Amino acid sequence: MTEMRYSFKGDYSSVEDLNFFVKRFVGNLCYVSRMPESKESQVCIGVWDDEIVIDSVTNSPRLHVIGLPDLFRGYFEETNKGLNLVLPSRGEITESINKSKKRITERSEGSLLESIGAKILSIPSVMNQIHPITMVLDSVLNTSSVYISDFKKAENVQRYVDFLSDLNIVKREGKAIVPGEFMEKKMACEMGENELYDALLGRIVDKGLLRLFTEMHVTHLQPYIRMANVNCLTSRIEDTPLKWDWAVYGKYLKKIYSEQPKKSCITSNAMELKRAKIMETEKERVGKDTLYFCENEIFANYSKKFDKKMSYA
Repeated sequence: MTEMRYSFKGDYSSVEDLNFFVKRFVGNLCYVSRMPESKESQVCIGVWDDEIVIDSVTNSPRLHVIGLPDLFRGYFEETNKGLNLVLPSRGEITESINKSKKRITERSEGSLLESIGAKILSIPSVMNQIHPITMVLDSVLNTSSVYISDFKKAENVQRYVDFLSDLNIVKREGKAIVPGEFMEKKMACEMGENELYDALLGRIVDKGLLRLFTEMHVTHLQPYIRMANVNCLTSRIEDTPLKWDWAVYGKYLKKIYSEQPKKSCITSNAMELKRAKIMETEKERVGKDTLYFCENEIFANYSKKFDKKMSYA
């Protein structure tokens, strides 16, 4: 690891001296987020991040400053010329900042997925993409026993069977695929066919939705998750869903995900999210673009889950 050594002439126990030093030699947006207990202790340094929030009513920007604490650390080093403060290289500091922002975005996506549940599966393009999973479910439900070789493109079905097996929905008996513990319990309840199917989809959502997104590469989830996430992630600052037109969504998708979808794509995705009861819409005034925002109950659940995840960060 490349390190940078700076001669430190101040008082290591003074937050004012350390903050002045860090701002001067590392950057104006850096600050001491945790003071050292002694010269042998580490100095924890954070970064102030500017967050511009678009006001829902006036459509004017407001600046919020958020501290990202403990992004990197330094330590003191005694030399014959005095005390040095040793810090990571600028490249490593930049990498730490980027990794922190990515972690926050990923935690936010996880909180959102946990909050929207099966609603996201009602979007037609998403349902079409998970068709291999529902095909396995249908086959096992209808015949009680099925073989991978019964399916076309059997090698592709293998990973979906493994996924359902991890959730205890199906299991293997020799070469056969049969109901797993969870499916057996639900079938024993003598519930209706639709109710049983909904229970199985509910299990996928509760235990496997994040895996569908991150591991199973159900890519049609991505644009909907990202659009809802930029609204939730930014709205947490105001503690209420912010109402934006398509252009504001474009700005935040570019900032957080480096994407710049067209107006037609943003509005189409917003309407699919509305039909799935994940987002709501509001027509501001005649001649003005429709405003889109996360549904209130979903945002409230998201906020609780996100705060909990961040408290363990």
